[in-house]
Amino acid sequence: MKKGASHVDWAISMGIFLVYIIGLIIFLRPGVQPILNGDTLINLVQNNLDNETYLKVGKAPLLINLTNAAAGKYSIHINKGFPYDWAKENVSIINRYGDHLPTYIRSSTCDVNGCDLIFESEIERYTINQFVILHSSAFYPNSSAGSLNASLVVVENYDPILRQGNFTYSIGVNEDTKGIFLPSLSAFVNSYNSLSSYQELKNKWKFPDTNAFTVYLCNDKYTWDYCYSNISQGPFDGATLDFKAMLYNLTAPSKDVNVFAKEYKSWVINRKGERILIRILIRIW
Repeated sequence: MKKGASHVDWAISMGIFLVYIIGLIIFLRPGVQPILNGDTLINLVQNNLDNETYLKVGKAPLLINLTNAAAGKYSIHINKGFPYDWAKENVSIINRYGDHLPTYIRSSTCDVNGCDLIFESEIERYTINQFVILHSSAFYPNSSAGSLNASLVVVENYDPILRQGNFTYSIGVNEDTKGIFLPSLSAFVNSYNSLSSYQELKNKWKFPDTNAFTVYLCNDKYTWDYCYSNISQGPFDGATLDFKAMLYNLTAPSKDVNVFAKEYKSWVINRKGERILIRILIRIW
């Protein structure tokens, strides 16, 4: 092979190599932050806001029929009848009036058949007594087993032949309801209420440094103008739905930037799973 031909081959190989390296750099774009469009950024804020503030409340109907005891206030023991593996501090029972009842789950008895569920309530005869079992990650103020009145115990699964037991019961299918939980919303706003913590929030949400956002929440029965001047003040205890508005607006856009916005409807929820309709406005620029 001639010497000149080997130089040509070397030059061609080097050229191919350089073209490959340049193409790889253009494709990977190291250090370049991707440009996200307005819809993508709005969805990013919406999804992360939901993760920060949403509460899921499970509700399962509980029906009790008193069969062999007089009407009155009882400590009701459902042995091995509670089918859900829920922590006792996250469970409560409410009556048909919405009142929280002293409730206790004897977790030491839990097995494949369920747990012992104990609660205290007035029980009527000759009617179906309706209750709702609540479950969520929120804390419910409940009772210990020792504080429940053990002298007025009724036993489930009445047997008409043996005349044993005092009531029958049925637990319905659990249904989950979601919404913005006001204590979580208040904690979120208070945790990121400075420009430095706002930057931490953007990093946590993987929101671009070069962009910014604001969030406005308004009770659906009010106008935006009313909500801007009547911002709700916490702290909220999780039992109330008394909510007007809340604004998260640490920054404001200048006049020469494009602002993208999305308004949508959502819910505010309390520990009972009760909800009110709200409107949310997200603005990004």
